[in-house]
Amino acid sequence: MNGSKSNALILGGSIILAGLLIAFGIYAVNQGDTTPRNNEPTSREELPLIPLVTERDPIIGSMDASLILVEYSDTECPFCKNFHDVMNSLMEKYKDGNEVAWVYRHFPLTSIHPKAPREAEATECAYELGGNDGFWNYINRLYEITPSNNGLDLKILPEIAQEVGLDRVLFEACLDNGTYRDFVKDSFDEAVSVGANGTPFNVLILKDPMTEEIRTALEEIQEQFQPGQLRISKDNTQVAISGGLSEEGVQSFIDLLLGNTE
Repeated sequence: MNGSKSNALILGGSIILAGLLIAFGIYAVNQGDTTPRNNEPTSREELPLIPLVTERDPIIGSMDASLILVEYSDTECPFCKNFHDVMNSLMEKYKDGNEVAWVYRHFPLTSIHPKAPREAEATECAYELGGNDGFWNYINRLYEITPSNNGLDLKILPEIAQEVGLDRVLFEACLDNGTYRDFVKDSFDEAVSVGANGTPFNVLILKDPMTEEIRTALEEIQEQFQPGQLRISKDNTQVAISGGLSEEGVQSFIDLLLGNTE
């Protein structure tokens, strides 16, 4: 494929993506509730790199996938609840996990969702007791039943554990001891350190750096976002998006980043 044709395809992909974002919407939520406002990123500011995925991260798919979406999320955020359904549906298309994977990290907005940190700790207790599958079974059920915005009764957290097949006594001990309080706080601080100012905050990590054509297309798309809402790392391996996307929007970013724009 010659350079002009490649550029045309990338440009075409960016136009399609822009149209999808307008049609289906990108929803920036809870902005300004957790991060200092004296360090507001501009639309062109480059994204600091987030820590790479490790075996400790809850993941659907392979750590060696071509693209990994790392979500920093809040279990009491209604937009996160919707986005969780979006990602579960999307991952059905990538069952082998080799092309796209999904990682979950914590970003509980305590100022508006004071129950969220304890719920995040509960999911990590589920991870301790049930491994990767235990985590996802637990958090899927949690998102399924929570009405969001602090509507969940925290007393049912052990009931959820029992429902998904975890040892309730051990789960309660883990949760009551605050075993993962610092772990959740560290995840929150990690998100803040790279400029997250809303939930969900998603970072798409590429196995191989994007081409200059794809970066140019993304920079053009940046102009349609609020300042700091879409940022790209200097090394061309990470793209951050603040706010929830529709399934069509996520798919379009995946297609563009992986060069599937024809």
